[in-house]
Amino acid sequence: MKQIRNTVTKAEIATMPKVLFEGRIFVIYTEADADKAVEYLKTQQIVGVDTETRPSFKRGMTHKVALLQIATADTCFLFRLNRIGMPESLQDFLMSDVLKIGLSLKDDFMMLRRRKDVHAEEGNWIELQDYVPRFGIEDRSLQKLYANLFGKKMVVLVSSQNGTPIGLFQGNDCYTEIPGDLPKTTLIHIDGALVYVHRANIDIIPAEFFKQK
Repeated sequence: MKQIRNTVTKAEIATMPKVLFEGRIFVIYTEADADKAVEYLKTQQIVGVDTETRPSFKRGMTHKVALLQIATADTCFLFRLNRIGMPESLQDFLMSDVLKIGLSLKDDFMMLRRRKDVHAEEGNWIELQDYVPRFGIEDRSLQKLYANLFGKKMVVLVSSQNGTPIGLFQGNDCYTEIPGDLPKTTLIHIDGALVYVHRANIDIIPAEFFKQK
């Protein structure tokens, strides 16, 4: 039986084996495809949810949430909200009784409301940061929680469509342009777009991985 610890260090995580999602990944570009994806998701007992928003490095400038990720144990849907908006079927699913799990959900709910006046928080949700303390876990980042529970480190996936990065992260930070005070960066060329990324804990997966299986 695996022992759950109070915390895990970055040095320990660095020595752990990597885990790679081996399921199907679908990028949703149309409302019709969104409706089909939701019909499938409605048959699931539990899903994981996350959102991604383009960061802004200019004071007073904000962007709307661009990507909604909803995943089952073997299938991940990437809803391009910057293309399709917030279809009614997707709004209904977010407020449905299907159990949805996420991290820092308060921020996700706020960004979804800015995209469309949808009250996702009315659905059936578990906030991991509120749930794990009952087991004595002190960590709050997804990377550390995963390492603690499964003894493996997550791999960061990098893809893009028409120059828009998807899932490009270092910790909780995502960079699509270089801020003046950002240390040690790597310049990545993706589909004609230049992206500066902080080098720590970055893995780049070949584009072939994202082809529908």
